[in-house]
Formats: sequence, C-alpha cells, structure tokens
Amino acid sequence: KLGKTGLDVSLLSFGGGSQFLRNQNGEWEKVLEAAVEGGLNLFDTASTNTAASFNEGGPKSPDSEDRYGQILTKYRNKIILSTKLESRDPEKAKAELEASLKRMKTDHVDILFIHAILPEDNTAEIEKGLYKTMVSLKASGMTKNIGFSSMDSAERSAELIEKLDFDVVLLAMNAT
Repeated sequence: KLGKTGLDVSLLSFGGGSQFLRNQNGEWEKVLEAAVEGGLNLFDTASTNTAASFNEGGPKSPDSEDRYGQILTKYRNKIILSTKLESRDPEKAKAELEASLKRMKTDHVDILFIHAILPEDNTAEIEKGLYKTMVSLKASGMTKNIGFSSMDSAERSAELIEKLDFDVVLLAMNAT
C-alpha cells in the first residue's frame, strides 16, 4: 500500500525522467512495454521531463508525458499514473495539470505531486494557494491523490507533512 492512497503498487516503479528520456525513438516504446509486461504498475513522471537535451541529431523524441500517452493508454486500467507540478502558482499549476492530462491521454492521474520542494518554498503560501488548488483538483476527480516530492529540504518536507494532509510523499533517500 502506498501512503494513505490505498493503492497497491509494485515493489519497483517506473520513472519517466532522465534515464528513460535517453532512450531514442524505437527504443523507449519497448522499454515502456517491457515495464508493464514485467509487472510494474506505478509510472511516475513530471511535466518538466523533456527529451530535448537527449536528442542527438535524430528526429525529435517525444517528452515523457507524451511517451506515456502513446503507450500506457491501453494499460490505463492496470496502472497507477503520477505526475508532478512545477509551478507554485495555483492557476498555472491547474493549467499545467490540464496540459499533462492531454499529453498522457487520460482524464485523471492517480497521484499529483508538487515537484521538488525547496528550502525557499513557503509552507504558509503553499497551504493558502497550491495545496488548496490540489485539494480542489482531487475533489473534481482530476487526481485521486495528492502529495509532494522533495530531494533538497528535509526541514520544509517535515513542515508540510506536519501541517497539511497529503496522501503520499516522495522523499529522496541516500543509503550511504
């Protein structure tokens, strides 16, 4: 079970970031298909996961959410789909999610994260703005669960966990 979501997730998940984006056209499709066939059911990405920096003179390769929309649509009832919002502005974040849904060819995501909480993020501002919007998006059905990701601020993450009611949190861990 993942956090408060009640979702049963595979032991491993699939990230749509830099390592996935290194796969060129003709390869990334096979990678996604193999992940589903191999039993992975949690597919995570972000609206900012773009392939531009990995194109090596060949035809433009689709960005992560576009790739997901091309392959994962046929598996939508078998997978858990998550994406992340870059913007902290509530209106821009809502538009960002709408664009993400269009690219992924779905009417909802299972998990919507605030992407990469930073030390300079203001918990009170997030609570009054973006968090409120995310709760509204959850109520509307555009997302089933809400959360945030953090790699750079344990302090800000702790504040958000203590003050707000997120369903799931994605935290970086370093085993060393």
